[in-house]
Amino acid sequence: MTDKPLSLILAVLLLTGCALPGSNHAGTPSATAEVIDSTIQCSADNQQPTVQYISNRQQLKQMVKRLQGSVFPAPVVHPLEIDFSRWNVLYISSGQKPTAGYFLELAEPAFVIQQDKARLNVILNRPPPDAMVAAVITHPCILVKVPAGSYSTIEVHGLGTEQRSVGIHTP
Repeated sequence: MTDKPLSLILAVLLLTGCALPGSNHAGTPSATAEVIDSTIQCSADNQQPTVQYISNRQQLKQMVKRLQGSVFPAPVVHPLEIDFSRWNVLYISSGQKPTAGYFLELAEPAFVIQQDKARLNVILNRPPPDAMVAAVITHPCILVKVPAGSYSTIEVHGLGTEQRSVGIHTP
């Protein structure tokens, strides 16, 4: 019967959000990242993955135009309602893809801040190997807002074999 109290204690720890020592992500604080919009067909400016920091409403309007006519829009907030003193906005493109079926989304944990750097984790979803998809070149992209902070760089992971970094310029 000694297993029952131990099981109860572990269940309580899991339900309350506590973790056993060593099971967290090296003590890095995570913050909320939110998708503003996404599409499978952004403008074809770059064949390679791209990350661009958006620092004002005018730049944001230009980026939103790139996403106009989205096939799978995921609007979370109206772009003009973003307070740039509280949020940083990133445009992330996966680059050119050979077929339909590719799309970007946030991973878990989506956004982690550690000292002077932040990390945004995305997932480039690919169509299953046996999927019937349109043979059309696509350029999946996503607009993401992340909390402003004391970091000066955001590294974006999940776009391929190498990470992309962007410098943050606070007013």
